[in-house]
Amino acid sequence: MLRAPTAFLRLTATPLKHITLAASLLLAGCIGGGSSSGDASDTGSTAACGKTETRNLLVNENTTYRDNLSLCFSAEEASLEADGQLSELHWEGNTLAFRSSHVDRPRRTQVRILDPHGSTQLRINVVVENRSGRADEIRADHLVDESASILALSEDRQAYAYMLEVAYLEGQIDWSERQSMLADWTPETASAHGTLAEKIKKVERVLEDYRNGRAGEYELSQAADLAASYLGAHGQYAADKLMALARDQRIDVAVPDISTGELAYRAGVEQVSRHVGNPMYGELVQQQWQFDRRYRFLNDVDIVETRS
Repeated sequence: MLRAPTAFLRLTATPLKHITLAASLLLAGCIGGGSSSGDASDTGSTAACGKTETRNLLVNENTTYRDNLSLCFSAEEASLEADGQLSELHWEGNTLAFRSSHVDRPRRTQVRILDPHGSTQLRINVVVENRSGRADEIRADHLVDESASILALSEDRQAYAYMLEVAYLEGQIDWSERQSMLADWTPETASAHGTLAEKIKKVERVLEDYRNGRAGEYELSQAADLAASYLGAHGQYAADKLMALARDQRIDVAVPDISTGELAYRAGVEQVSRHVGNPMYGELVQQQWQFDRRYRFLNDVDIVETRS
């Protein structure tokens, strides 16, 4: 993130915001102004006399940048220097212009304007933003930010067990089926949970490297793809099992979708559970299921699921 006008640019794990001018030049010495035009725009600025001024810019890749500068010396007497990632660096009257190149990650570079004596009067720190990798960055961000919610889905084995218990009491499945279906929770084992957690941690590390220019969009996409491939064997397994139970019992209620987030998922599980019942074991009272007193022990499970 770009923080202060005179601070040297540092890339951190904080997402870069899409702005053209991140920090304006502090004016000192000479007085003057200007205007700008082009694909990337900026307000006019004045290069100070007697000391080096610093500006920080964030520009898109493949973008032409122009800025009018009022210098303490003739532009014809000045010289320009630039590091990589920039091309077509030149003066047009009093206008500085350059074009950013295509990048596969945020790139840091610099433009220096030297006076006739060879002293740097204006230093422009430039970060070239990787527009093509934005979708991968957003996806990686989501995996990292939502990791606690994603990983918590392993706890929903209890809700699944409750659904199996009710299905058994309804006669939809027999005892052996109940036992085998409960044992068939292999994608939610501790091993699978740990593997997913490890893959999300890797996404976090690669995302930080990407934002600091140490990894490209390909590496970021690969890490996110690998983590996402484990999601199907994680929370979606519980959702699919609940969907099958609801379909078999013709429950007229929406089955939870894990893509809406952990809280919505739990609320959906609870809603499905309340609509499952059998008149032999209780009855619906004002749309709430109440077990017969012979099966009140199931209310304890019900309460646990509600509080979870």
